[in-house]
Amino acid sequence: MDPFMAYADEPRRLWRGWRRAEEMGAAWHREAADAQVPAARPAGPPLPWWTHAHDARPQRPVRAGTDLDGGPLYVGRAWHQSQLLPAKVAPKHQGAFVAWKGREHSKFFMQFEVLHLLRGRAEWIEASDGDIPAQAFPVGITSSGRQAFAARASVQGVVTPGRIVEGDNCCYVPYGHKEWAFENYEVLAIL
Repeated sequence: MDPFMAYADEPRRLWRGWRRAEEMGAAWHREAADAQVPAARPAGPPLPWWTHAHDARPQRPVRAGTDLDGGPLYVGRAWHQSQLLPAKVAPKHQGAFVAWKGREHSKFFMQFEVLHLLRGRAEWIEASDGDIPAQAFPVGITSSGRQAFAARASVQGVVTPGRIVEGDNCCYVPYGHKEWAFENYEVLAIL
């Protein structure tokens, strides 16, 4: 069986940088990139998330679409600027991508997770204008505490996963180095 993603070199731990004493109230401090905080979860069974590790492969990744090059796109999530955001996982590009502030941001190796189902089934439910179906299950959380859900929309003929956040009136999708906004979209439900 081929690996889900493969890398030529051993990945290295990424660091955001150094902070000065004035910023931290102490001596110099090396800060890890996007420190992780657990996301809020509603009542119900937790969703299984898979973090890429060498030749391992998720059992049943949730497919969200097909890339322009014919490669599959899966539902994922990644930390970006202290937020756990739904992501587009593209194995052919060896990474995941999140939409944020008008851009598509890439995440590689251990910086993202892929949703895989051990039981149940994934269903995409049509929605629009900020509506989030009752069957939708949150997969992330913003820095302000709003829940984020996996969504998808068609960008230039390519069905691409992205996010819908409580209180927003559209779905945001990463594609072609940009963040795209759509008032009509589909939201992921696990049944």
